[in-house]
Amino acid sequence: AILVPTLLGYINKAQEEKNYSTAQTVRVAAQAVYDDEVGHGTAITKGDTINKDDQTKSGQSVTDLAGVDTSKVTDYSFEVDDKGQIISGTVTIDGATYTLASGSWTASK
Repeated sequence: AILVPTLLGYINKAQEEKNYSTAQTVRVAAQAVYDDEVGHGTAITKGDTINKDDQTKSGQSVTDLAGVDTSKVTDYSFEVDDKGQIISGTVTIDGATYTLASGSWTASK
């Protein structure tokens, strides 16, 4: 009886760590999609956003590129600075929102 709550805590912690990793994978894929767009002549403007509906010129989406389950990763949005780097954003995974700010991720449900 003592072991069950401890194991559930470990399982929940492992799932949360997996979701942080998934959020970071989506961020990297979004950066690649944005870089592809810039390579095709899209101008970089501070405050540009990358969101769920964006695709590369070849038609590949961020979630395809990231290889994530779209039933779990239901939304994302990132802001780009004037150098074309993602500086902030959010990823929704299993109903929880993971927020990137100042280079680190936080979670809220």
